Amino acid sequence: MRNCLAYFDKRKNIKDLDRKIKFSFEKILEYNLKNIYSTFNPMEVAVKDEVKVIYYMENILFITSILWDLLAQICNIYWEEYIAYDKIYYKSFFNNRAQGKSARPFAKKVFDYLTEDNDVSNINGKWNGNHSYLKDMRDSMTHRSSQNITSLTNFELNMRVPFIYILKRLIEDYNQVFLFLNEILNDIEKNFDS
Repeated sequence: MRNCLAYFDKRKNIKDLDRKIKFSFEKILEYNLKNIYSTFNPMEVAVKDEVKVIYYMENILFITSILWDLLAQICNIYWEEYIAYDKIYYKSFFNNRAQGKSARPFAKKVFDYLTEDNDVSNINGKWNGNHSYLKDMRDSMTHRSSQNITSLTNFELNMRVPFIYILKRLIEDYNQVFLFLNEILNDIEKNFDS
């Protein structure tokens, strides 16, 4: 890997973002989540404490999306793809490297996760489709309306869901991007040592 400085810079960025995500998780835990959840009504405006929890969740949502970009950028450096950073879109990056004769198994694994079908039937375990759900939520917040308010527009009817539903998905998506980051970073460091 020729570009060691870029790699170490990305690694510092990851640590900084991780601290910010953990700060937001800690702030969420300061609230009485059980009480907020027990008073949830999708037809009413969120109560003050719920708004604060949602604020920190949205912070986690957007920062985690940056981690997915950094994962693609680290792979770009490590695999010596030489794609300009501002031209890397993580989903298409992993899709393109998951196919063909020189497909990378790691890219396939990441792309498979990114495109999982939505399935929340596993009540006590991991849900599928977390990333796709959260990406759609983020896009909706950007282009249409917030998922945290009940609204009727020309585009859609949006029923506000309990924050706990989104929080579970955020935790699982954050965990998954970190599993992938650890896997690729360990592989990089193993190759540095040899």
